[in-house]
Amino acid sequence: MEQIDETLVQQLQTSIDNCIHQNAKHLKASEAALLIQAIQTFAKEETVELLDRIIGNDVYELGPQQVVESLKAFLNTQKSRPKIQLLLLKRIKDNVKEYTVSELCEVSMILRTYGGAHEGMYNLIEPYILNKIPSLTENDLVMALVGFYNPELSRRFDLLDQLESIVVDQIDSLSQDTVEVLLNFFS
Repeated sequence: MEQIDETLVQQLQTSIDNCIHQNAKHLKASEAALLIQAIQTFAKEETVELLDRIIGNDVYELGPQQVVESLKAFLNTQKSRPKIQLLLLKRIKDNVKEYTVSELCEVSMILRTYGGAHEGMYNLIEPYILNKIPSLTENDLVMALVGFYNPELSRRFDLLDQLESIVVDQIDSLSQDTVEVLLNFFS
């Protein structure tokens, strides 16, 4: 197996950053969202700020999935300003009806990153997930359990009782991967 030349990788990353900066005036928010997702693991702080501003200036151009993926990407860079994260969370809050149950389950898992700081968002999305419980996939179930099982919240949500009941009732039909994820999370 050949080793990748780290110098070439760094040159490629620098070229990508330079290209983004040179073309920033022409980037749309949706394009900036794709870029932050693509470069989240190696983006320079200046590039993250640039993409942050482009997205922030036209956040309502983004579709629901782009908002969720952009929020995850900004969190993963560990270089983003809280302002863009709050703006993306506000976009979710203002348009919660546009999101699928899978996206809302994913949002609940993202919210866990903030501790109890956005408990109002949990209050907002819980009814939507409760309403769609029969259509939850195993992945949705895991994301919602992890998201809502947040010890920093001031209350235990009813959704948790229902999700835990589903897991107990259907433990034999859950995939081995799902069972392992849940065992690791709760251990």
